[in-house]
Amino acid sequence: MAWQVKEQGKDQSLTISREMDVSMFQRTFIVWQDDPAYAGTTESSWNVYLSVRSASTAPWSTIEKVGERIALGSSDFLKAQFIVSDLAISPHPDRANTYIVKQTSRAPVVGGQAYRGTKVTQQTRLRQVQAWMSPNSFPTYGDVEPWNTTPFISGTVYNISGNPFTLSVPQTIYTVEFPVHRPASDIGYNTTSTPMAEFINNVGKRNDGDWLDVGDSGKFLFAGAEQRHVTEQVNTFVHTFIFDPWYHLEQVPVRLLNGELQLDTSFNIGASPSTPIAQRGTSKVIWRQPYVGKVAFDTAYNVLPPGIEDLFITPKPVWP
Repeated sequence: MAWQVKEQGKDQSLTISREMDVSMFQRTFIVWQDDPAYAGTTESSWNVYLSVRSASTAPWSTIEKVGERIALGSSDFLKAQFIVSDLAISPHPDRANTYIVKQTSRAPVVGGQAYRGTKVTQQTRLRQVQAWMSPNSFPTYGDVEPWNTTPFISGTVYNISGNPFTLSVPQTIYTVEFPVHRPASDIGYNTTSTPMAEFINNVGKRNDGDWLDVGDSGKFLFAGAEQRHVTEQVNTFVHTFIFDPWYHLEQVPVRLLNGELQLDTSFNIGASPSTPIAQRGTSKVIWRQPYVGKVAFDTAYNVLPPGIEDLFITPKPVWP
């Protein structure tokens, strides 16, 4: 005579939500002592829980403990993402020495739906730059070599006595939020068994080719990667990209050995009937690129996992 455990399939409840929303799986087990001489105590519900918690063999091992998976990943990848969050134990109202165990498990079921929980946010802001020159053009791909033979910016002098003006460069900021199933170390699920790269290695680098059908090489910056804990096995990554039509460049005036600016350009401010005021400015200005490194943004796991870039360009579902 011993304890018996039987799952009640008719009482199962499975709720699948869109990714990054938690899905829920509820199961019911009937637990009874088949010894007719057994007399349960007032602590029997607690004793049943202790038996489940300490179980390593049948029949108690039939009920997964709090914090355990309800399946092995090798047997069912999607089902294995569910981890037991709650156990509710109560005496059966009509049967002696019998208890009802309700098991609840939760998970964002990553990779289980056609529409992944990827969110893209777009924001426009102004970057304030100190400008000494109004440039005719920019260095190719925003790459500069300050010490070459012709380093000075070609354009119109945009300073008075070496004092720059502030210009506002319109930037576009993109944030891409997507779920990561950590045990699989795989995000997009277009490939399998591919280890996820450490994105931090490429933060601060620009794109080395056209990207998103939007910008030229060098105009996108991988500005930041954030990781948020969702459950024991699912994290949310939030990656930030900045598009800058100035290639993220800055202007730097070149000074003489004594520290003064070389005021080499003459011009007048004002016209008749007023008397023009003679001024001078400097044209000896070079570009500075704060983000020298570049990386292939299109390569999987450099800045985004497989499949996420496609959702970035064309969010799903596409309505007819």
